[in-house]
Amino acid sequence: MSAFDFKQLDVYKVTIEFMATAEAIIERLPPGHGKLIDQLRRAGTSIALNIAEGAGEAQGDEKKRIYRIARRSAFECAAAFDVMRGGDSAMRLSSGTLIAFSSASAPRSHA
Repeated sequence: MSAFDFKQLDVYKVTIEFMATAEAIIERLPPGHGKLIDQLRRAGTSIALNIAEGAGEAQGDEKKRIYRIARRSAFECAAAFDVMRGGDSAMRLSSGTLIAFSSASAPRSHA
């Protein structure tokens, strides 16, 4: 991949869309979820950053390791929604969508 090609990856685009959706949901939450919201934001940011880092890595084993970190962060986000959702269908949808996204294969190198 050349510089910043990670922005063309579907998984990266979905992550950025997910973070926007997560922020909209966070804004509707009642007080009392501060620590969990902070963790959700950090984990979501980790997904995007690790996808970008993995896309820039040439070595196959290291690339896989970095993408696995991104995938684990996606599961962490889904769990955060599960903990704080309390029956909100929008959160259920976001959590389920994220699990589906994180279960997909990591982007493959064409090298």
